[in-house]
Amino acid sequence: MSNLRLINETEIISGVSSFSVTDIFTDDFDIYKIVLSNVSTGANSILQYRFVNSAGSVITSSSYSRANLNLRDSSAFAEYYNNITNAGFGFESVGASGEGYSSVVYIFNPTNTSSYTFALYQAMGITSALVRGNKGIGVLLDTTNIKGINIYLNTSTFTSGFIRTYGLRVDS
Repeated sequence: MSNLRLINETEIISGVSSFSVTDIFTDDFDIYKIVLSNVSTGANSILQYRFVNSAGSVITSSSYSRANLNLRDSSAFAEYYNNITNAGFGFESVGASGEGYSSVVYIFNPTNTSSYTFALYQAMGITSALVRGNKGIGVLLDTTNIKGINIYLNTSTFTSGFIRTYGLRVDS
């Protein structure tokens, strides 16, 4: 039997640049797996993640830290790491091509107000006919009770995609 429990499945709304899935993190799990699949956009863009607090607001005023490795097929790999205020974590290239973009994000301790919320992520997509992979880590430098996730694009809008959230059950 799988230790993954499907919590939520949502279709990404076409024509928006920011999309939130709320009320997915509870005290039932300490680890969550979020899968974005077949995401496409209106133009090449950068996809990033932010957290949603228990009041339903996207957290933009707290500091996020991230480290990201951009795996390029056409040139040298690139590293990005910094502390940022409202951009969130992740730094993933999403193209306007029909191939789609997919990622897997693991979220740790989102409802634990005694600990920071951490994320590990990896993604694959095509931008301007170039293959891009991304691997990274992120942390919200705040002990806020997190209930959801916000996914946004820096320069474009979504045209399609799915987001699935799973809780990872730990058997003793």
